[in-house]
Amino acid sequence: MVTSWAEEGARKNPGTVIKTVPAIPEEDLQDYSGAYTETFNQAPSGDLAFENIYTPEKIRFSEQKNAAQGVVQTTMYSKECDGKISGLTETYYLKELGHKVAQNLTGVRQAYKGRGLGKMLKAKMLLYIRREYPDVKYISTGNADSNAPMLSINQRLGFKKHRPIKVYKLKLSHIIPPRV
Repeated sequence: MVTSWAEEGARKNPGTVIKTVPAIPEEDLQDYSGAYTETFNQAPSGDLAFENIYTPEKIRFSEQKNAAQGVVQTTMYSKECDGKISGLTETYYLKELGHKVAQNLTGVRQAYKGRGLGKMLKAKMLLYIRREYPDVKYISTGNADSNAPMLSINQRLGFKKHRPIKVYKLKLSHIIPPRV
């Protein structure tokens, strides 16, 4: 199924190039940070509405921090004929935990949805993991229970709910009085 998703995605998107990199190339960094911000903020967050902005500096800081900690980061992203980044996915691998890979954000920009890019990126990354890390037995990922499109993809891939995560939001002004 994973191979067929990768092939189907390539057929449906003939002018789209998939790049696989350990760090975002300088020429794509600005657009990538915009794509990351857009796709991250598309994910449903229920009553915890918030917006994150991922600047090129934040992207570079994260890459450098991961490298310093021995985490192998792999980013795969789709690039359109016009040079725009349309979708992305990322994984993190720590050699000491050689049996496991964490797959974080997978997302497609709003303007490019409906072409199977999310499925294709997820499938191509899974094939990459199989090829590059043959000892990996588990892939962890996560998404909101209200994110039906990504839940559907993950369920069809065989992901099972393992450990629910609860996220809370509180206002510090209710706990810590303002300074005078």
